[in-house]
Amino acid sequence: MKLNCNSFFDGEFEYLNLNELYLKYRNLLTDTKIPSQIQFLLNQFHNNTFGGYAEDRKDIWKGTYLDKHGNYIHLGVDINVRAGTNIRCPFDAKVIDIFIDSDTQIGWGGRIILQPSEYLPYLVLAHIEPTSLVNKNYFKKGEIIGQVGTWPANGNTFQHLHVQLVKDLDINNFDGYGCVEDLSNNIDPFEMEFKI
Repeated sequence: MKLNCNSFFDGEFEYLNLNELYLKYRNLLTDTKIPSQIQFLLNQFHNNTFGGYAEDRKDIWKGTYLDKHGNYIHLGVDINVRAGTNIRCPFDAKVIDIFIDSDTQIGWGGRIILQPSEYLPYLVLAHIEPTSLVNKNYFKKGEIIGQVGTWPANGNTFQHLHVQLVKDLDINNFDGYGCVEDLSNNIDPFEMEFKI
């Protein structure tokens, strides 16, 4: 089985490159660090959108913490749906970590790390509404994990679910952004074949 948007949500989804969208409409955005500005652009689409794996977001995130090391490569997929949308667990999985990040400079917000088996990569889901996160040790396929969050509690970013697959995980030291070299440890979550 492969993950896709419908593994987490119902509906139709359209592919979107967030950095290209920003470049097309940057004259309308005074500051991309204000989540409502990006959300305004995303709300113009009739369908929900997704995209972002290996996307270079140096244009949209210039002036953020990413400037320090130039790590603008997005290591996951963003599924852009409205705040409050229920997030389903895509498969039976053990909970490795639940974390509430109070960072409002494009932080994690509510984050959960799942593992379908000890031989498969870790599934990181983030920007969840912290108060909606279900605190348990194991989820069955289809159970609700939480809801898509909104700013500032979701890490102060636009409304979306960040989906990332990490092979070797240091829970205390990893990010959703990195360099091209980091893609080898962060697999495209929609290309991995899960044999479960």
